[in-house]
Amino acid sequence: MVGFDGDVLLFDNANFKCVRHHKTPYAFKLHVIKEAQRLGYDLALWVDASFWAITPVAEVFTMIEADGFLCQNSDYVLGQWSSDESLKHLGIDREEAFKMFMFSGGFMGYNLRDAKTLAFFEEFLHEADRGVAFRGSWTNRKQEVSSDPRVMGHRHDMVVGTHLLHKHGLKMHGSNSFFSYYGWYEAYKVEKQLEGKVPFVIEGGDREI
Repeated sequence: MVGFDGDVLLFDNANFKCVRHHKTPYAFKLHVIKEAQRLGYDLALWVDASFWAITPVAEVFTMIEADGFLCQNSDYVLGQWSSDESLKHLGIDREEAFKMFMFSGGFMGYNLRDAKTLAFFEEFLHEADRGVAFRGSWTNRKQEVSSDPRVMGHRHDMVVGTHLLHKHGLKMHGSNSFFSYYGWYEAYKVEKQLEGKVPFVIEGGDREI
């Protein structure tokens, strides 16, 4: 990672145990942060495997410490990407959900000393363990998650995290604050153009959310 002198924690099935991804999608993200906390880390940044650091990231950790929780707007709203069951479980009306901006779960920074962030995180982890609002189909092509034609699928951790972000009054930064979406070939072409503007690009696959 560019200019990063901290620790990078890597896990697989051999050294990390939690509910399997196919049973509760993305619950492992919360358990990874919990493990970082257990190991004594105060600041933790989750980035998906497709993230590619193109500038030094020290400033990102400075912002995590200051903000408590760091995330970026996905350019979607909760109503587009949440199942009927998840909204019912979380006590959110569908129309209300269409007024709530959704954060991107591929980038999450935690200050594990911050009281508001800890309250948010513990509730997030609790919902991951319950699993109810995390489960659901990625698509809604056959009305798998909702009969509402505006719904495009379910986004698991992002649904729950977005609800809790609003509930706990945590800040969401605008799109392209910390990362931008590019295909792998485009990422190489634009690296120099974006250097100094965003710390990360996503070089894997086509953009969906």
